[in-house]
Amino acid sequence: MIDLIVTKFKTYLNTFLEALELILIVSAFFYGQHVQKLEDNSDLDKANVEFQKKVDTEVNRRKLIEETFESKLDNIQIINKTINTKVQKEIQKEVYTDCKIPQSGIDLLNDSINKNNDTRKGGVK
Repeated sequence: MIDLIVTKFKTYLNTFLEALELILIVSAFFYGQHVQKLEDNSDLDKANVEFQKKVDTEVNRRKLIEETFESKLDNIQIINKTINTKVQKEIQKEVYTDCKIPQSGIDLLNDSINKNNDTRKGGVK
């Protein structure tokens, strides 16, 4: 009878140990995933910190440019001067009112216009 109890106890103990092993394996897997997520978040945090440093550097650079520009604007002095001079000699240029294009020039213009109109889609009617 005791042998039967010991055998049953060993069977239950083996079953319990197998279940415990399975639980440990599954737990180790999920713990590994948890650790990986923490590492990924750590890498993401590092990237965010680096990006924020770059943004801060750019903001500081732009502020420096703005301050330099404003200081230069503050130092600008506007001076109005009136200059009076007399005209000593007035030169009149000749204005051509009759603009005559020779027939060869007109032919060149018309040929160019016709070529441009022909190259357009459908041409001009």
